[in-house]
Amino acid sequence: MKRLPIGIETYEVLAKECYYVDKTELIEKIDAFPSTSVVLVARPRRFGKSTALSMIRCFFETGEDPAPYFERTYIQSKGGAIWEKRGKYPVITLNFKNLHPASFPELLRELSEVIRLEYARHPEILECPLQEADRDFVSKVGKGELDAIDLGHSLSTLIRLLYQAHGENVIVLIDEYDGLIQEAAGDSQFYESAIRLFQTFYGTALKGNPMLRFCLLTGVFEIAKDSLTSSLNNPAVFTVLDDGLSPYFGFTEEETKALLEEVGYGEKLQEALSWYGGYRFGNSLIVNPWSIIQFLSKSGRLGRYWTNTSRNSLLERVIFRSESSAESLRALLSDNGGLSAAIEPTITYQDLNDSTSALVSSLTFLGYLSVVEEMDVGIYRVRLPNKEIASIFQKEIIDHYFRSSSYDLVFDFRKAFSSGDGETMQKVLETSLLSTINYPGFDSEGLYQGMILCLLAIAYRDATVEAEPPSGKGRCDILLKPRNGGDVGVCIELKHLKGKTSSARLKESAEAALAQIKRMDYGEALRKEGVKRLFYYGISVAKKNIRILFEEETFRE
Repeated sequence: MKRLPIGIETYEVLAKECYYVDKTELIEKIDAFPSTSVVLVARPRRFGKSTALSMIRCFFETGEDPAPYFERTYIQSKGGAIWEKRGKYPVITLNFKNLHPASFPELLRELSEVIRLEYARHPEILECPLQEADRDFVSKVGKGELDAIDLGHSLSTLIRLLYQAHGENVIVLIDEYDGLIQEAAGDSQFYESAIRLFQTFYGTALKGNPMLRFCLLTGVFEIAKDSLTSSLNNPAVFTVLDDGLSPYFGFTEEETKALLEEVGYGEKLQEALSWYGGYRFGNSLIVNPWSIIQFLSKSGRLGRYWTNTSRNSLLERVIFRSESSAESLRALLSDNGGLSAAIEPTITYQDLNDSTSALVSSLTFLGYLSVVEEMDVGIYRVRLPNKEIASIFQKEIIDHYFRSSSYDLVFDFRKAFSSGDGETMQKVLETSLLSTINYPGFDSEGLYQGMILCLLAIAYRDATVEAEPPSGKGRCDILLKPRNGGDVGVCIELKHLKGKTSSARLKESAEAALAQIKRMDYGEALRKEGVKRLFYYGISVAKKNIRILFEEETFRE
């Protein structure tokens, strides 16, 4: 009986024991690239990259005939020249996915072990005559005695030795080629040392190497700005913005439907797509394969299965940095239309800065956003792809800004609003939410405003949350407009006081904010929407000190 491939990435096991979505057409597509080609596929974590590399290794690698593992697949039915290439080439496989060094010396040790294990997988290199220098080098590899210079040349040396042993060009497969760069990103000295090492490591092995059949690199980003991929020979790059190889990483909607029907959950297709689909890679609509498999393993129970699969340190780095980040998050959380921004096809980890473009680019390549359409050259409309990601964002935002006990208070916030209890809403906002801020960097009105916007967007799924929309004689800091005929609207005006301040000054500032709402008639836009009750909140903040004043205005028909 077949089983679901939970935690299984080895193709041979998948093909023989598990439910398997046939992606073997990828073999034909990769083989079509000219000799010495370097192909880079950038996709989010857990979208089938490791399985794809395992499949390609199984098909091409010399040894026993792999035909039994490809029965009733596309590549077997294709036959012809591509089928005759099975088992023909020596293959190098390197996986950097599970390496997490905290320093450059640790990186050298961990990389040295990966190289040692791959050399050990190819004992045939010792079965042909070797020059003394090569034999000494292989001995150093086996003893784990490689320094940074040796490691820089270790891949190119293995390619040369395998070519000599087999008389065939070598295939190189590298999983998460950028993973070790990501680990180094928080330390400039570590980062620069890692970049220099990998420029040599990749450049000497892959740039125009006549002994190379092809190299397939997978990762999350293309990091050409770091001169890492620029050290290669014009690699063919396929990110989530490109079409070429788009159907082969992740499940298409058609593949998802067929899998659910085979496992016995065909009636849950639409539910599954709304939670785990919604990605657009190139021109293909893609479903998160990790989450679908987890969903099926839990008997069709919906949940946040992708959380923590990619060590969300990068997510935290790019979404909690600036006022523009907070405003972008608010737009994503509250508006199904998403937002528009420039997306940079290449990125450097050191340049994950405060710009909306960097934020959107990073989150798109990480898999937290999906492109809806290209609006102009390089300008894309993006949105949260599905309910799972929306739920992950909500949890990440709450966990970041608040103590864990505050999570349930979002629902108290929502209940107070939906019941029309403005005073309870004030109490929840004041004593249970803003007073538990757990973020040391708040020292501007924009950051406070952005945090409140994100929370309101999470709490009020039946309301539109807007920052500084025109209303009355000016622009209110925050407006909540009810959807679906609701009769309660909210106006919030925020004042930020620098440094230490007294309770009297906080109260005076909150009174000024409340007076400004009424003087500028910020409720006008809400009244035009048909709102019958208006909640006015004047908020004054200074570090973790806060004062909120509340008034209600009711309109009769």
